[in-house]
Amino acid sequence: MKKRWLALAPLLLVFAAQIMAAPLGRADIEYMAKKSGVPIEAFAVAMVPMDTNEAPFWHQPDKAMNPASAMKLVTTYAALELLGPHHQWGTNVYADGSVGKDTLNGDMYLRFTGDPQLTEDRLWQVLRDVRNAGVKHITGNFVLDASRIKMPRNPVKFNDTGGKPFAPFLVEPSPFLVNYNLHHLQGRVVGNTAVATLTPSIPSVELVNQLRVGGSQCPAADNVLKVRHTPQPNSRTQVVLSGEISPTCKLNRYLSLLPHQVYTTELVGHIWRQLGGTMNGSVGFGVVPSGASALAQTYSRDVATMMRDINKWSNNVMAQQMFLNIGATHRKGGDQDDASSARRQIDAWLRGKGIATEGLVLENGSGLSRNERLTVRQTARMLESAWHSRYAAEFIASLPLVALDGTLRRRMRGSSLVGEGHLKTGSLNNARALAGYMRDKDGNGWVLVAYVNHPNAGAALPVLDEALVKWHRSSGSEKVAQQ
Repeated sequence: MKKRWLALAPLLLVFAAQIMAAPLGRADIEYMAKKSGVPIEAFAVAMVPMDTNEAPFWHQPDKAMNPASAMKLVTTYAALELLGPHHQWGTNVYADGSVGKDTLNGDMYLRFTGDPQLTEDRLWQVLRDVRNAGVKHITGNFVLDASRIKMPRNPVKFNDTGGKPFAPFLVEPSPFLVNYNLHHLQGRVVGNTAVATLTPSIPSVELVNQLRVGGSQCPAADNVLKVRHTPQPNSRTQVVLSGEISPTCKLNRYLSLLPHQVYTTELVGHIWRQLGGTMNGSVGFGVVPSGASALAQTYSRDVATMMRDINKWSNNVMAQQMFLNIGATHRKGGDQDDASSARRQIDAWLRGKGIATEGLVLENGSGLSRNERLTVRQTARMLESAWHSRYAAEFIASLPLVALDGTLRRRMRGSSLVGEGHLKTGSLNNARALAGYMRDKDGNGWVLVAYVNHPNAGAALPVLDEALVKWHRSSGSEKVAQQ
């Protein structure tokens, strides 16, 4: 017996195993449910290793859940592959008529292409280029063309329960989107006077500043701000500031106050006049004629760059614009609009990767929806695909870094997970999400997907963070003790 043990001893030394990092388990989910007061049935969780042979963990993997803004992972990864990381949006100016001296004898056209991030600055630059090309006066109209994007006739409106109808996160997509359709309100005290500005300055919006300097408090913007609409025929939107602000107070707020078409037509006219341009007609809508000649153009940043803003800061309208552009690029004859085209194309794209799409509900691709649905298995398999794709670096880098930037900048601070995870957050009043990639202490990659759907879903966030930090702290390999 002794000889037999001595013969086996070298083999035991050779095959001494390592205990690898294990994923979260059922006990962790039970603990999270108990501590948060959210029933375990409200959780769906996946944790899948990317670099080791450790067994994955699944909890309710095929339950269709509202993923909130984690749905942006589907849209942005699809855009990388279906549009291409290099894809850019061009906004072009055309002349339909002859140019003589400083006058265009005809109409000028501005063609929009659904750019998710067309800013006032870029619009100003392209119109400045038109002025530099020698055009000052337009005898006809300034016509805006949005035919590139085929919008749904009756899009589903997000049922917002927050009571802030002018909030930036509620801006809807549009072919005419410029500047995120926002006005920037700022207020401060200069000398002993409360000064306020609202930009851009366009005719349909009026700032009424009734602020007084006094007290020692800096009130929340909502406490001194009211928005009111005056009736037709001279319809205007008034932004009224009233109340007291302290000498050290600074107000800063973004507001979406106008329909897209009103905002953009007035902004175009305002910029053209700012540049010294004039016209006999007005700013209206139409389609660029086939014989029109190009005058100037401006190009957006590419998809790979834009998706960082979408995922890092959970930009809803940019995600919805990108979703519609996937549809516009892959539109077929039977598609009612570019939203239905995007749904069809993304569904086929996922199935082409071997990902079952039963239970998937795509509405607008941003997660700002009460109806969108996604399972953790679908999400995890898609994240696995992205991990191994040629665009892995671009995709992973677009996600918030734990405790460092984006929507994760204030979470898990001071823990061992700082900078060790790229994770997309999601938040609605009855849904919370965290999905993306983490590394254990050995540097091995893991896919994490956690969805919570419950009226008290927010209570699950602290305990989820706690469980992930505990997992990371205890992860890493250990040598089996050798006797």
